[in-house]
Amino acid sequence: MKRLLHARHAFEAHHWVNLLRAAGIPAQVQGEYLAGAFGDLPADACAAQVWISNPKDEPLARSLIEEAQRAHPAGPWRCACGEAIEAQFFACWRCGEARPD
Repeated sequence: MKRLLHARHAFEAHHWVNLLRAAGIPAQVQGEYLAGAFGDLPADACAAQVWISNPKDEPLARSLIEEAQRAHPAGPWRCACGEAIEAQFFACWRCGEARPD
């Protein structure tokens, strides 16, 4: 087993694990329930982590995650209709237009 990354939260960790599994890379989330120990344990020990089964898969796993982050950058965006949309939404709430790539 090889730790690939610390996620910002469990939802993000599960997202990356699903992406990796879809590409045929065995992966799992560890530490997702440690957030309640924050303060008693160091912050980095309380973060959800993504682990891969085979260390040889690390270069491919990292490139898949980097590609996904480039395709959908984390940050607010502006729809063609002019509405400001928060980063987590992939469609405009006002007109239904999909987030541009």
